[in-house]
Amino acid sequence: MIHPHHPSLWSVAFAATLLACTPDGREGDDAADTAQTSGSDDAGPSSGAASDDGASDDDTAADAGSDGTGADLDALYDCVDPGLVEARPLSGPGFDPETGLVDPQDTYLVSTTQILPLPERNEEFLALVAGIGDQLETQPGLVAYALAIEPTCGFARTLSVWRDETSMLAFVGSGAHADAMTQTFDIGVTGRVTHFVATADQMPISWELAIASIATVEPL
Repeated sequence: MIHPHHPSLWSVAFAATLLACTPDGREGDDAADTAQTSGSDDAGPSSGAASDDGASDDDTAADAGSDGTGADLDALYDCVDPGLVEARPLSGPGFDPETGLVDPQDTYLVSTTQILPLPERNEEFLALVAGIGDQLETQPGLVAYALAIEPTCGFARTLSVWRDETSMLAFVGSGAHADAMTQTFDIGVTGRVTHFVATADQMPISWELAIASIATVEPL
């Protein structure tokens, strides 16, 4: 029997939610249109090559307030989604949604991420997410994690709770997660990440707290 929080089930739910928010589902058109590049599909971000007028592409991107792909980062992050869709509720080996914390401790480390996937790279993005989910299921020090989508703004969000910083960093720098980090700008337009300390009384960590914590972080 497959457990309700088995990776194969939540990844399917996450995929269905994300795909419903892309141009094929019509709900994510505005965010997708804003993020479209002005060049060809296979043109990657510049590393500072000079343009015809002598200015580097990096300078041009900075002047435009974009990430070098033609996306207006200010507009993307100014988007406020009226309804976050949770693809996986917060749960894991150290937290059960019905019974609460398992082996509670005074404080926890909470990591949260936000990424805008490229619509044409959704399948690759979802494959990376599934691999990270498999890694999380056996990662020492994990308390719980959750996934959500912003259907209007197009961002995918993650939330993970850890017993200590050592455990979180061990996860970040290894396995499927380390591989996914090298592909961030292949499958996504922009993103940001942060972490903060939370008390046992704040569990389950709300998306409102995670979103407020990452709101002032500089995008990647």
